[in-house]
Amino acid sequence: MKLLCILPSSILWAVQTLAMPADPEGIESFAPVPDANALFKRAPQHCGTFKFKCKSSAGACNNACYYINCVNKGRADFTYGTSAVDNRVHSGCWTTNKEATLCRTKPFVQRFWDRQDDDVAPKPLSCDEFPMNAFRQGPYQQGTIRNSLRCINAKENSSGGSQFLQFRDAKGDWAKGGKLAGSRDCEGKMKDGDTFKVDWIIDGDDGISNADQDKRVPYCKPNPKCDNDGHQFHMSKLQVNDKGVGNLSNPYNYENDNHYALTGKSDIKEYRATIERKEDWASIDVFEVAGSKRIDKGTASGAFGDGKQLKVELEKLSHILRVYGSGGIGTKVTFIYAKSDADTLSDLSFSDGDIGWTTDDKSQKGRWCVSEQWGGKDGDSRMEIIQCSFPGLA
Repeated sequence: MKLLCILPSSILWAVQTLAMPADPEGIESFAPVPDANALFKRAPQHCGTFKFKCKSSAGACNNACYYINCVNKGRADFTYGTSAVDNRVHSGCWTTNKEATLCRTKPFVQRFWDRQDDDVAPKPLSCDEFPMNAFRQGPYQQGTIRNSLRCINAKENSSGGSQFLQFRDAKGDWAKGGKLAGSRDCEGKMKDGDTFKVDWIIDGDDGISNADQDKRVPYCKPNPKCDNDGHQFHMSKLQVNDKGVGNLSNPYNYENDNHYALTGKSDIKEYRATIERKEDWASIDVFEVAGSKRIDKGTASGAFGDGKQLKVELEKLSHILRVYGSGGIGTKVTFIYAKSDADTLSDLSFSDGDIGWTTDDKSQKGRWCVSEQWGGKDGDSRMEIIQCSFPGLA
């Protein structure tokens, strides 16, 4: 008995093609066999709107809102999936500094950690980037703001990421029957290339009280003011090592490390000031930290004490460092780094008693300045040396 085997047409086509001799001259070649995977490849879907529940992720909400409303001009459409590059590196959040995160490394820790109130950004803080790591993006291009960065509460950072994963996987509030399921338009887990919008919830049970919205999520309010609150920044230059990870040294080295800018302003550098006081006289020396090297920026000296100031014109910088005394040796000294006497966004003021945070994971408090005093006995003059490090705009 003979068995009749009927082959699918696509397989029969392939067998016939393989059995054919080389094309005779003047005869058109057969078309290539269609790629079965290409024929049945799933088209990307639009999966609706991911809505941040800002009650548990206020910092992440605020950073996302700043990017969408202020950087991206209201555009809120994104794509989920694999990027051609490591997003954490190309956002600037992941660096070679293994001892501390970006938000715990000088000079950035001083501006973006120390200067945030605990009721807005409870410590410890971590680097948050938006668009998120899970969003598809191209490589970093200098001169652009690829990601908005903000140092936010670590739990709020984690909550924002967890919420998106639930949206991606149709779980939690985005599962069938969940209270946010109506904002999700595709079936099952999202696939590489699927698109979606981003929105946020600032009112109601998943939101923030009206009294706290201006303080905690100002960029998420309708028609927000996009003035930088002093804590929004971005990577302005990517400098990678031989393993493709962004450089970040401790001490900071602007020449070789990633550059970061206060958004809307200029790059941030690390500076140090040394004051030598003797009775009612003082001298001050200012330099830029360049790893183990120093780049001198300016000096000044003169009478110093209660109500008196020293002004240092900083070389190749548009800023001036003013140092104010409040009395004799051992009394408070105040520093103002500014383009003018006005306390604006590009200015920084601090005192020799200001508290900062260590750059290790223990997050212990310390001072921005250290001082040493001696003399004052047997007719000797009293002397004091104050050494401070601070973040300044280039």
